[in-house]
Amino acid sequence: MVPHSLIRLQSGNLSYLTKRIDRTPKGKLHMGDMCQLTERLTEDKYHGSYEQIAKAILRNSVNPGLDVLNFFEQVLFSFLTGNADMHRHLLVYL
Repeated sequence: MVPHSLIRLQSGNLSYLTKRIDRTPKGKLHMGDMCQLTERLTEDKYHGSYEQIAKAILRNSVNPGLDVLNFFEQVLFSFLTGNADMHRHLLVYL
């Protein structure tokens, strides 16, 4: 779980903060998205299926069982919370 917080601004609005996960004391970490993993252009981010992404995770992961389970949990959570913005370019991996 990435460290995160919700703070209230002076205006009264809430702001979501999260720690960057693409940096370490030694430098930048390479991050890819599911368009790259499934060899699709970013323009195709709305095309394809979660099944294709799961198969790509199973083919490319060092820990495929755990990673595909985590992906399933993300998909399920997004469905249950009404997140309609879970496109290929927003799903990232380190």
